[in-house]
Amino acid sequence: MNLLQLTPARFVFLFLFSIFTLSSQAQTWTGVANDPANDGSTPGWLDGQALSYYYDSAADSIWFKLDVFNLNPNSSAWGINVQLSIPGVSPSGNWWGTQNSSFSYNKLVTAWVTGTAPSNYSGTIGIANLAGVGSGNYDNLASNNMTITADVPNNTILVGMPRTDVVTNSEMGGNSSITVGIAGSVGSNVGWNDDIFSSSASLTITIPGGGGLTAPLQTAPANNATNQDTLGVLLAWGSAATATSYTVEYSTDNTFMSGIISNTTTSLGQNITGLAAGTTYYWHVNASDGSTTTSWSSIWSFTTVPAGALPVTMPNLLTPMDQATEQSTDLNFMWNPVFGATQYQIQIGTDTFFTVANEMISATSYTGANLAQQTNYVWRVRSMNAVNTSAWSPTWRFRTAEFTVGLQKLPETSHLFISIYPNPATHNVRFKLNLTDSAPVEIRINDLAGREVYIQKFNQLGAGSQIIQVPVDALDSGWYITTVSIDNEAAVSRRFFRL
Repeated sequence: MNLLQLTPARFVFLFLFSIFTLSSQAQTWTGVANDPANDGSTPGWLDGQALSYYYDSAADSIWFKLDVFNLNPNSSAWGINVQLSIPGVSPSGNWWGTQNSSFSYNKLVTAWVTGTAPSNYSGTIGIANLAGVGSGNYDNLASNNMTITADVPNNTILVGMPRTDVVTNSEMGGNSSITVGIAGSVGSNVGWNDDIFSSSASLTITIPGGGGLTAPLQTAPANNATNQDTLGVLLAWGSAATATSYTVEYSTDNTFMSGIISNTTTSLGQNITGLAAGTTYYWHVNASDGSTTTSWSSIWSFTTVPAGALPVTMPNLLTPMDQATEQSTDLNFMWNPVFGATQYQIQIGTDTFFTVANEMISATSYTGANLAQQTNYVWRVRSMNAVNTSAWSPTWRFRTAEFTVGLQKLPETSHLFISIYPNPATHNVRFKLNLTDSAPVEIRINDLAGREVYIQKFNQLGAGSQIIQVPVDALDSGWYITTVSIDNEAAVSRRFFRL
């Protein structure tokens, strides 16, 4: 009676529908405390009558029943607390009531709600430890993971939740049974009016078939965690006494009827990889001692980062290399792909104003720059997706070459024009020649030290377009200079990079 009135520090609003229900097994409620009528501090608010509990072993859930004298006039706004004293859990503190002011508790089940019976309620609904209560955060351990039913004709309020939200597997201490101190209180959605307390009140939870071995307690990632990395997530759990191995299952199906991936390990965690972006995964774990296997733990979930929201890093530039010289005017700019990137921005310029090209492309190469001969250039690239943009790559510099070299300079448009592709090359490089007249042609390849590594001569090639394929598999990775000459009098030089 005469409980201190409190205004909730924060509200979590959610219309409650049945999260889970009592299983079909026979229900035996255990009464723990009774309270007389009209002994509260605020007439008209809920007046407590009795507190009972029921452990549903089939669903591994715990239910509390609070009988009151006057639910009908208060069915649209009410509040209940169940205080629990779990052995070995700290810190603990004394409740602020009068009858149970000496009762030391460390967990608090709370529902301060408004709405309509039987289950259309919202408000502050959850489970807290003493730290949460002290900070006014009454659902810091579990929020809205509770079924509430107000039976107005029978003046009864039922609240149910997973057992592991109230007493975790680690708090069970590897035992199949635990006894917990319990007290209750009732009031309105803004303050408390009446205790339901007995100094001898306790509840006992016995997990059938445990034999001292209980399902592990999941620890990471936090239940309902979001923005998890698609490259890998570590599923972790606590140790189960006498266990010699653990089996973890995960799936995108929360019923575990399809798409199940299972792993058995002796460790207290399993790293899972290759996850899809923007996807919710569900997982549970059990323990085995070689002869007995526990039931599955609670089902936890996590969601990976949304598609297009992956963090991206700056690309690594490939070609043209930094400080390269004698480069072609039809260069193929290339860089490494970046995981999570959906497009790239390339900038090219004669200075750091990058006025030659500023393009957004999805590929990891670019050939559209209109480069001049014998000119210094700079270039850089950055990666991005719908949400994130990387820093710019380092700025690399290069210089283009003259088109023609040899005994005399021959303008390409007058007699010979060539292009080389692909560049960089892996197995073969192709020379495309456009000859204005038929003529003998020679193709020569030298490395940067001047050594000749390939030569091919054609006594006579016809006028028009010609494509010549040259194998480069035997060449070491690096830059090479190609020279295409005609009539032994004029030549065109190009560079290519062998990957």
